[in-house]
Amino acid sequence: MARELRALCYDFWVSNPKKTSKIASILSFLSEETSDKKVYAFYLWTSGISALAQSKFEVADKLLQQASEIFSTEGNELDSANCQVARLISLSFLGETQAAVEAGVKALKVFEDKGDDIAAGKIELNLSNVLSRVERHKAAERFCLSALKRFSSIGEVRWCVMAENGLANTYMEMNDFTRAEQFYLKALDGARKLKMPITEAEIEASLGNLNLFRGRFGEALRYFESSRQKFEQLGAVYQKATAELEISNAYLELNLLDEAILSYGQVIRSLRRLKLTFEEAFARLNRAQALLLLGEKTKARKELEKAEKIYAEENDAVGLAKAKIIKSRLELDEGHFQEARRLAREASELFKSTNVRYFLRSKWLEAEAERKLGKIRKAEVSFEKLIKLSQKYEEIRVLLATLNSLGELSLDKSDKKSAKSYFRQAVKLVEKLRSSIPAEDFKISFFASQLSPFENLLDIYLTEQRLKAAILLFEKSKARALSESLGTGDLVTSNSGELMREFRLQREKLNWFYSRLNRAKSLQELKQLQSQVKLCERKLMRMDLKIKNKSQQVGLLSTTLNIDLLFEQLGSKALLVEFVKRKNVFSAFLLRDGKIEFFSNLFTEAQVLQLLESIKFQIGTFAYGAQRLEPFLDELKERFDRCLEELFRKIFKDLIDYLKEDEWIIVPSDTLHYVPFHALRFQNAYLIESKIISYSPSITIWQELTKRFACTPRKGEFAKGYFSKPLLMGFADDKIPLVNKEIEELQRILPTAKSFCDDAATISNYFQNAPNADLIHLACHASFRADNPRFSGLYLFDGWLTTSDISSVSIKANLVTLSACETGLSKIYPAEEILGLMRAFLVAGARGLVLSLWPVNDQAALRLMHHFYLSLSQTSDPIKSLIDAQRKMIQENFHPYFWAPFFFVGARSASDAD
Repeated sequence: MARELRALCYDFWVSNPKKTSKIASILSFLSEETSDKKVYAFYLWTSGISALAQSKFEVADKLLQQASEIFSTEGNELDSANCQVARLISLSFLGETQAAVEAGVKALKVFEDKGDDIAAGKIELNLSNVLSRVERHKAAERFCLSALKRFSSIGEVRWCVMAENGLANTYMEMNDFTRAEQFYLKALDGARKLKMPITEAEIEASLGNLNLFRGRFGEALRYFESSRQKFEQLGAVYQKATAELEISNAYLELNLLDEAILSYGQVIRSLRRLKLTFEEAFARLNRAQALLLLGEKTKARKELEKAEKIYAEENDAVGLAKAKIIKSRLELDEGHFQEARRLAREASELFKSTNVRYFLRSKWLEAEAERKLGKIRKAEVSFEKLIKLSQKYEEIRVLLATLNSLGELSLDKSDKKSAKSYFRQAVKLVEKLRSSIPAEDFKISFFASQLSPFENLLDIYLTEQRLKAAILLFEKSKARALSESLGTGDLVTSNSGELMREFRLQREKLNWFYSRLNRAKSLQELKQLQSQVKLCERKLMRMDLKIKNKSQQVGLLSTTLNIDLLFEQLGSKALLVEFVKRKNVFSAFLLRDGKIEFFSNLFTEAQVLQLLESIKFQIGTFAYGAQRLEPFLDELKERFDRCLEELFRKIFKDLIDYLKEDEWIIVPSDTLHYVPFHALRFQNAYLIESKIISYSPSITIWQELTKRFACTPRKGEFAKGYFSKPLLMGFADDKIPLVNKEIEELQRILPTAKSFCDDAATISNYFQNAPNADLIHLACHASFRADNPRFSGLYLFDGWLTTSDISSVSIKANLVTLSACETGLSKIYPAEEILGLMRAFLVAGARGLVLSLWPVNDQAALRLMHHFYLSLSQTSDPIKSLIDAQRKMIQENFHPYFWAPFFFVGARSASDAD
């Protein structure tokens, strides 16, 4: 009976680990009743298995060794050796590699002498796993192949699945990805048919790693998250921790550095608690790498030291060599090229015969250090070898880095032709990798780390005066994720139903906290609520990542800029100015009347920042109330105007002779997103007094938005045109008391509008009515969250309508007006990706937006919106209507603070282009 219970315990180990402890409890009772040493040994054995299932490796090792010794004393060498099969696992995770191998080889001889092929196969499988952990992959392959052969010969299908998985793991570590995938898929099919959920989850985690190495990021994330959820449901503590480590590694590969660092921190704590020293050290190495990429070099060094200490205590030469790779990269970044070369060379010597992946990474570092040291020919030879090897072993990251390095090396040799070839190959590879990434957030972060070949190739095109090729390439790297997501909403499919339900509940909880913030009765209560809000937001972010891990984004636009169509759309009277920032210096493309021009090195970022700070300071004075400043408004306006004049001179001094067109479309870059171009002054007048000025995040986005204006209403047919189904929402308080009056006035101008004010201005009413509206006007408080732009939002009666909420609801509005403070502010990420309310509404489907750059005066907003919508009712042209309203306020001598925050993003109808 004890033997049968032990067999049942093993079955539960791979199917339902939580039940292993129940088997141990039954055997404990039996051993007490019978006082039989063998029954007691079976109790110890199953208790050891239960401890393994709970990742209590020290406990497991002790129990299994005790059981083995009792069986040996009783003359039962076979069962004694069988205990050592499981003990190999605990020894391996405790870092006792040599002891594990010795125990395994000794047990294997016993099984072979006894003719026990099942036990012999099991021990070979465990020996394979132990050896693979220390990079002895050829030996691991031999043991695993032998185990698979044994299991196949005796029809042990469940163990065949385990062996196929082990063999696939070994081939993956050898970078033989094709064979690895074949064995993984075969094993996964078997695990599912035989109902082996633990093994199934382990294989999914391994497939996640395989796809990650091959650059198939979407598949990798889906496998990782699926395995993590299975381990969590099964109560497999160790496997869940390692699955979370693998997800952290995926975040690092995708350049989600903040998320990776946070995730590694949580995983490290779990691994320390479980005493998984090998995994903890590896997690610390990767966390150090993430910190290094984020520029946190001091923290990276500290994390490296902790990892090295663990490896040194375990006498793990392989781990120490992995640490040298990270240290080499750190020294390379700091300009210590000789030290970087030394460290990389030492690491490559160890990995030469053990791990091709780490060997190639260390060889790239060595070659890059040689290049930086001026050893051009030596570096070139190394890079050329790396190209072949990285292609052979599908080491995508090394291939990409090597192509870019060879391109830069070719430029050093003035070999522009070769440089272009290498950079083009790198760009093509980045595009391929990017296409496999599911969620928009992941695309943004990954692309931000892969801009070098785009920028290098752009520089070549510009020096060759190939301006069409240059602007097409530049647009490929500018707000790319946004241009692909225009009007798609969050078209993400995911089978994370339970997670989605939890997410919605957490979102409702956050709304409740938001609603209480403004009603806090004491400073202490306010601080407590703010703390709860932050905690809730962090939980939502983590849940959002988990959902996106299993997601597939569908319905993305194919957005390639069409230059010929662009010139048709611009017509003969419009000028498009696209700014480019390289190394803190701005240049600009000018497109008009079928011509592309490029003007380099126009001004520095520092010159603009200084003036923007002055504007910000002057706007800040109005925070104390415009009425109090009324006696000083003329003087304040004069100072503000001088600042706007100086800003114009800094930006346009070298372009003045090229700015004759009446209509300008401005495509800003980086800091310039905060410049009120329409309000800049030239020749004693604001630009919008003589120019029609609008904005767009990129040319590609402007072109796509222009395409969407398929029909143009005739003047005077306002109700039958674009704006026949307006939605007006306003939520007032004592700081913006005129909001209701604003909505009432607009209702008179827009008689067909649906209006919601006060307690009717709810998130649910927005969700229900926004999809059918062709004009949306929202007047309320707004918040731009620079710390976390995804929680920027608009404050309605029942809480914050956040950017995530907005982008999740598909709309068809030709115009969205946000009559609120700072709605046009965005956080600018690399590759000019903007995160904020502008992005949210464009993704949701808005074709044009009226936004604000700074806090809005309630009375001025009422006045401007009245003029704006009166004009719109006559022209159906939001750009001209906004400018008409602003010109009226200029004529009445209003300070720019009152009218200049508002600007238009989007395009007018095609018929208005000329």
